[in-house]
Amino acid sequence: MYSPMKFFVGTNMNQRVSVIYATFWDRLWASLIDSLVLSVLILAVILFIFNVFDVDVAINSRYVDIANLSLSLCITILFWNFKSATPGKMLLKLKVVDEHTLNKLTFKQSIIRYLSYYISLLGFFIGFFWIFFNKKNQGWHDKIAKTIVIKLPSSTQ
Repeated sequence: MYSPMKFFVGTNMNQRVSVIYATFWDRLWASLIDSLVLSVLILAVILFIFNVFDVDVAINSRYVDIANLSLSLCITILFWNFKSATPGKMLLKLKVVDEHTLNKLTFKQSIIRYLSYYISLLGFFIGFFWIFFNKKNQGWHDKIAKTIVIKLPSSTQ
């Protein structure tokens, strides 16, 4: 099938840490899970808000689009900042971290990474397929934000 690559990260030889980069397939499954979870969550929030303010969803579909994009951005960035992973990544024991320090992403990195998804979409998703060719399994959005996605050991939660 595939073999995850194991590398050592860090500049100090005494403090180098072994990491396993998440594969394209790990990340794809996590994204599919996220899409399902976030869709249900966002739909519930949108319907609640529109019901409270008595807005007709059918007439105001552009508001639904704006709410969907805004909520998706906010929820994803909050998960990256507080959990270093979205629900799908947590379920699959993946973590999004700074590529040099392995620390949680900064707020700025999270925003850059999220907005860079749109760059990765260019040319029929070539920025996402780039994960296959990069030694750290980074997509364009990871390269731009200086992030990596790592696989946690089985015993780590």
